[in-house]
Amino acid sequence: RSDAVSTTLQRLSQATRALPPAQALERLVQRPIEALLTLLRGKGGNDGSVHAIASLLGVPVVGSSQRAFQQASDKHLFGQVVSDVAATPYSRRFTRKIPLDSVVDEIREDFLPPLFLKPASAEGSFGTEYIESLDDLRSSVSKILAFDDLLVQERIAGPELSVSITQDARGNVVALPPTVVKQEKAPFYTRLAKRRPGLVSLHSASNRDDAVIEEAEEIARDIYDDFDYTGLVTLDMIAGDEGIHVLEANMVPTLTAHTPLRHQLKSGGMHPTNLLDALIRNTLG
Repeated sequence: RSDAVSTTLQRLSQATRALPPAQALERLVQRPIEALLTLLRGKGGNDGSVHAIASLLGVPVVGSSQRAFQQASDKHLFGQVVSDVAATPYSRRFTRKIPLDSVVDEIREDFLPPLFLKPASAEGSFGTEYIESLDDLRSSVSKILAFDDLLVQERIAGPELSVSITQDARGNVVALPPTVVKQEKAPFYTRLAKRRPGLVSLHSASNRDDAVIEEAEEIARDIYDDFDYTGLVTLDMIAGDEGIHVLEANMVPTLTAHTPLRHQLKSGGMHPTNLLDALIRNTLG
């Protein structure tokens, strides 16, 4: 692809040669650097790992604090922390130490389908199972517990909203135009839908007259302020019949074609390179 976003991502990936962890750390020690920025989601990326390396090197990390990254990477922990500020879907976490039969029995007693089964610390909907019948429960639970703790979450019907809060070149906190994610051929915003066109449709508009959009942005700003976030934070929400529920927070810029941030930047008239430049400059002061 030859569009500006793809070109930006290609240049970022080609800027330095990938190395094994030990050699990469040695290179960081030998070559002076001013800050670290992670574009990797999941374990070793947005779970606070980069902050640990930055602390060792004595340099800052672009974005929020290590604690904020750690909380956001754990979906259940984030839901508990943010529930004092905003509504969140009812959920329970089951560790891998709990016997499979016990987990299945407790889910049957505590939840009604449809519901979601999610790996507690996976990124980008990886491993998420949408359960419409409890007949499918045992195999799906077993699949997730094979590699991660399990998060069971009630399904709230309604359109998904994505609201990104960031800082401009002067350090002012600004909200990008929110995105409404509409299901087309996917039951929810699946991992595949984030990579393949036509499964969902994304709509970002600079017009914020819609009351639901306005409320979602207000909730996002409240969370950003109350938890002392810095840099870019994207909050995913569901606009259900009983109001807006916050799902999760993402602190790593994801600029692929079928993710909301790209649409938000385009609608807001901001190029991805300008966003990254502002984030880095604000970190360096």
